[in-house]
Amino acid sequence: MRLTLSVLAYHLSEKYDNFFEIYQANGKNSLDRICYFEVDCSENKFLYFILYEDLKKCKVLPQTIICIGDDEEAQSFIIEKGIEALIFPNCVNQNLLYQAVSDIFFEYNTYEQDIKDAIIRNDSLSATLNIVSRIFDNPVFICDAALRLLGASENSVNVSDSLWLDTLNQGVSSQIVMDVMQNTDLIDLLNTTNRAIYIEQEPVAPFFSANFIENNKRIATITISSSEKKLNPKLLPVVDRIVELLIIEVKKAGNAYYLQATNLQKVILDMLDGFMLDERVLRRNLLAVHWNMNDEYQLIKVEMSEDHVLNGTAKYVELTAHKLFPDSILVDLQDAFLLVVHRTGNRNIDYIISNAFYEFLKMQKSKAGISMRYYSFPLSADAYKLASIALEKGKALSHKEALYHYEDYIVTHLIDMCALSINVVSLCNPEATKLYQYDVIHNTEYLKSLYMYILEEKHIAIAAKKLNIHRNTLVYRLGKVSELCTIDLDDSKSRLHVIWSYQVLQYLKPEF
Repeated sequence: MRLTLSVLAYHLSEKYDNFFEIYQANGKNSLDRICYFEVDCSENKFLYFILYEDLKKCKVLPQTIICIGDDEEAQSFIIEKGIEALIFPNCVNQNLLYQAVSDIFFEYNTYEQDIKDAIIRNDSLSATLNIVSRIFDNPVFICDAALRLLGASENSVNVSDSLWLDTLNQGVSSQIVMDVMQNTDLIDLLNTTNRAIYIEQEPVAPFFSANFIENNKRIATITISSSEKKLNPKLLPVVDRIVELLIIEVKKAGNAYYLQATNLQKVILDMLDGFMLDERVLRRNLLAVHWNMNDEYQLIKVEMSEDHVLNGTAKYVELTAHKLFPDSILVDLQDAFLLVVHRTGNRNIDYIISNAFYEFLKMQKSKAGISMRYYSFPLSADAYKLASIALEKGKALSHKEALYHYEDYIVTHLIDMCALSINVVSLCNPEATKLYQYDVIHNTEYLKSLYMYILEEKHIAIAAKKLNIHRNTLVYRLGKVSELCTIDLDDSKSRLHVIWSYQVLQYLKPEF
């Protein structure tokens, strides 16, 4: 394993008390091994062992050295020449020091080979992390971009921090963890780095963290706790190397979770793009997740808050929502996502939507549109349109709410569609239109009272309660309606026409 001078300094400090460290590039030069310096022969990847007296004679200076000679002249010379160095006093036994450094390289090379062997054997990610945990004498775990646990070392059960324990026990970071990380700006810190970092910020216990990056996106994060042994930032380059070694395994572990749904996700995206699908292929993909073509479905479109999109927590929001509907397919749409929910055999879906999902949306400051239920999977493309319309209409008409059902916006949607070809007000019941005009001029609610009376099947007590007025007040208003206009309330067509007219006039609020 290639090591930096800072890593070597950390381990040597366990044996040697008095040496001087000089870093010209923050100790980031990666070194393959230590060797004795030969005159005018310098390789950047080697750590050279040299006496200061010999160093002064070199025409070609090495870049990184362990130097024997502790006087001020040696330090000044090395700094002036831009050399990275660990400078030890003359009294140090050269052979023992050289052997100590060689042993450190050997130890890390052994760790790296063990990790590579585990990968070749196709060991689980958790088994491989057991090797990593030995390097730091601390628990190690990896979460994907959605903060779902991909793997953890066996000693992770010893983590003392309740926040991390929550992640390990549940298999995904809880909202408590997310709130703490956001309130302490840890989310921004974790998402803006492509190198390992040391985080020491209450209330989270100190830990190392490094991101696995693919196509400039974070796909996973490794966390090394300090629950068993204090961590030293000098070891951060080792974490970076471990990320390099494990990235393929991490991608495999992450892909395995989504593999089952991947084909169906592609099918859904193709449907949204208007592609015609082979029915046999569609049936086969549905059967892979134990669904059938004519089962009961419902589609939910979730629009995340801008904060989640910008700070990299969008995947976490998606996963958390998906957990509420285990029998569903999640489709990522960048700033939004879809959940195609399989309702057949799941009787509590409506309860989940109205309670847990609604609370989830409010907590995440997100909004969702929900289609009507449908009984043919190919209708998913149309269901997506309905969910999108519900989301659009809901935000415009009820922006303080978080959850919008298409059923609540059918009429306004139909009005908009009709308005493309005709003045919709001309379709309203003339008597209802006259009543609306009277209400506008006189600041009354006669049309609304008539609408509620018809809607409640001419039950005065119930209608009055819905209007939050006394039943006698409603009786008076209905009497005034009879004086102002002529509507046959015994005719079902007239009643339906009044209901439609009220909804049109309330939505459009025309001026006469």
